[in-house]
Amino acid sequence: MPEEQLHDVPLTDCRLYYNVKQNKTFDEVIADKLGSMSHSDERLQYYSLLIGTDGSASMYGNHQTLHNILPGATVRDYDLKREFGYEMTGWNTDSDGLYQGIKVYCTNGDKLKAPFKCKITDVNTDENKITVRKDDVEYWYDGTGGTERDTEVTIANAVLLSGFSEGDTVNDGQEFAKTTAGNVNFHIYIDTDGYGWDYIDPRLVLY
Repeated sequence: MPEEQLHDVPLTDCRLYYNVKQNKTFDEVIADKLGSMSHSDERLQYYSLLIGTDGSASMYGNHQTLHNILPGATVRDYDLKREFGYEMTGWNTDSDGLYQGIKVYCTNGDKLKAPFKCKITDVNTDENKITVRKDDVEYWYDGTGGTERDTEVTIANAVLLSGFSEGDTVNDGQEFAKTTAGNVNFHIYIDTDGYGWDYIDPRLVLY
């Protein structure tokens, strides 16, 4: 550019970049955005978990997707027997090894609730296992509008309550089973867009 034209080039006032008034914090802007979207209450609570303002001692994840199966208000009311997916034991002692899901301490005979409106697809009375299934479960945090994924939940150390049998449909939150030991096991599987079934940590999707 010729020297005589340089004087016509507007200069940038750098003071604009550090003198701009900040009307809202970063967290407030995100909260406003989440509050205007679908499932706003759940999105805002999830964000509170992420930034540690919900008062919880530990952050497990997206607690607003599936109904808590246990009697308490939240799965976090319970102590875990296997928090890390495997059993910790002392040297030279027997162990059940790796474990897909979580094992939760509870009271023998606790009533269990359906995590969603689902069908009882398998009942193994020899091993006290129950599997329930629902197709097209909407996970609100997963993609635009919530990706719908087929979901199965297997519960071990549990039997059906009287009046229920394999093939029945159970409503969301309806009591349908009870525990048979001082701990209960949850395994949750989701269909990942036709690529097969994946295990997910139940604490990431239960209330």
